[in-house]
Amino acid sequence: GGFDFAGMVMVRGALDTGAGGARITGALTVAAADSSTVSTLRDLVVHFSRCAVHAAMLGSALPAPIAERSWFEAMDGQ
Repeated sequence: GGFDFAGMVMVRGALDTGAGGARITGALTVAAADSSTVSTLRDLVVHFSRCAVHAAMLGSALPAPIAERSWFEAMDGQ
């Protein structure tokens, strides 16, 4: 069946869409695994939207260093 998606779609292999239609509002990136892999796009509509991509990127987590914490272990009997 069809679907509507807003954001960024990143495909590592090939993309094969079936009948029923699909609509992506944002961006689509397809990186086929090798040159023999062919992406088949049937009834797929992509509307580029910088705003949708920006909103999706704001919702993704970015790694950041945490503040270092200093502590010591207090052990009885030493």
